[in-house]
Amino acid sequence: MTTIMRSIVRKALLALFLFAVLALANYYGLWPGNLKREIHLSEVGQESILRLTNIGAHRGAERIDILISGNIDGRAVVCQSIGGEKADVHEIGPGKVSQRMGGPWNSSSYTLQYKPIDAKNGQLKVRYNFRD
Repeated sequence: MTTIMRSIVRKALLALFLFAVLALANYYGLWPGNLKREIHLSEVGQESILRLTNIGAHRGAERIDILISGNIDGRAVVCQSIGGEKADVHEIGPGKVSQRMGGPWNSSSYTLQYKPIDAKNGQLKVRYNFRD
């Protein structure tokens, strides 16, 4: 193989490698516009209101994906509000929690309201991510 051919092959492999790294970074939410955010709820016996914002996310975000995970000793309700209007209500617990929710991002305000029914102890983590 000539040195010109080796140089072309090296450049093509480098381009493929960089493309693969960028594709994986975008898929796993590591791309600057798809930064995953995380909020911890340690006081699961108290009502909480979480306002989710897209500060730092790219302006073209059209969707929000949310995962609430953790463990609580009782039941609780999570209410989703988009632009001030209630969108969905989800009951979680008792025990292990893994609740997915989300929807279109067409508003500057997205709120999750956490209301314990009989949950007193545990921890929850709210992860959210903006997507195209």
